[in-house]
Amino acid sequence: MDPITIIAIVTGLLIAGFLIFIENALEKILDPILGLIGLNSSTGPLELKIRKREQCFELVIENKGNTKARLATIRVIDGEGKKSFPLPYPTEDESTQNASEKRMKELRSQFSSEKINQGNRKSVYLAPNGLAGCSLDSVSVLDIHGKYWAATRDT
Repeated sequence: MDPITIIAIVTGLLIAGFLIFIENALEKILDPILGLIGLNSSTGPLELKIRKREQCFELVIENKGNTKARLATIRVIDGEGKKSFPLPYPTEDESTQNASEKRMKELRSQFSSEKINQGNRKSVYLAPNGLAGCSLDSVSVLDIHGKYWAATRDT
């Protein structure tokens, strides 16, 4: 290789590294400021506890972060590694009934549109058939920023 090509490659790598450094630095500086006005780029930490109720499972999501948390969906993984996304019901009674297609869409939309304020909790209920073949340790929640938060069993 000729020296000009080597210089061009090294210069490109240095510029890319510098831009990544600047982006990370700006994110650390601006996130607290943007969080104050609701424009933050992160959620959490979230603490999730899942427990078996009489006819369903209760998932309690607590926002331990310093900003409001918005959630996208709930994910479970069965023993074969297959992912599924059970419906989050707002009440225990509703989780034991069959929901219509329209109601399913409403439940998913309602779950993803609600915000959990700092220090607050939100409980949702999962039907047992939505967790069939899955370990309770595989339950997690995806926030709107693409991060999964794993649930732990509540005794």
